[in-house]
Amino acid sequence: MKRTALFSAVIALASMETHARACSCVGPHLAFLSPSASVSPTNVHVRIEAPSNNLVVSRFVLRVHNGATIPTTAKTYPESMVTIVELVPNAALPSSTRFEVASIDPSVHPPTTVIGTFTTGTAADTTAPRLDSLGKQHTRLNTNFGGGDCSIQGPWIQFDDFVAQDDRADAPLAFGVWAPNASGVIDTTRQPDALLFPYEKRLSIGQTSLCDPRRFTFAGSVVSLSVAAIDESGNTSRAIRIRADLTKNTP
Repeated sequence: MKRTALFSAVIALASMETHARACSCVGPHLAFLSPSASVSPTNVHVRIEAPSNNLVVSRFVLRVHNGATIPTTAKTYPESMVTIVELVPNAALPSSTRFEVASIDPSVHPPTTVIGTFTTGTAADTTAPRLDSLGKQHTRLNTNFGGGDCSIQGPWIQFDDFVAQDDRADAPLAFGVWAPNASGVIDTTRQPDALLFPYEKRLSIGQTSLCDPRRFTFAGSVVSLSVAAIDESGNTSRAIRIRADLTKNTP
């Protein structure tokens, strides 16, 4: 082998080794998802993302800042890596009051970790958001994957430039996803199977990379799902039904 060819091969191998080591992901951790607006409605829901491993939902509490605990009902959206916990107050929250969301674990020191805070306004929000369009739908399948870019084969479903609006423009929307039941019926009156949070104007269903902790499970190679926008008080838009062939990449 000529020296130049040998040198090129060594560089190529070194580059491959560097890329193989370049993918580094932060593991699942506690995250305060919402509310995120400057002032929240008195009927706001609290959403937390937590590692699914050894999760104890009862450790999460909503309370007045440095004050009394607020009775809530917990909803969970479990997946293998992370679980979204939604704390729904059992009654309207006091107006113009600061609240904190905390995790209480007597086995660690300090036992209380404040995850996030918010302040209520003077009124509840009972207006449902509007979901006019999910935008351009894609099925994503990577032919080449792995290495430094943390890519995976897929599949996942991606929507670009969805059109949704809410009366509270400063409060980001979540999106509920419903899969069919054993009889093939999609019942959007029940709790969604997953609660998703978009990045800018992009919404993805399924794991998008090695660093993405969300693992929505598709039941088959061709799936039907319903998607709706949900505001921070749980008000839900009309649902849009979609169908996706997960065997074909659609750019």
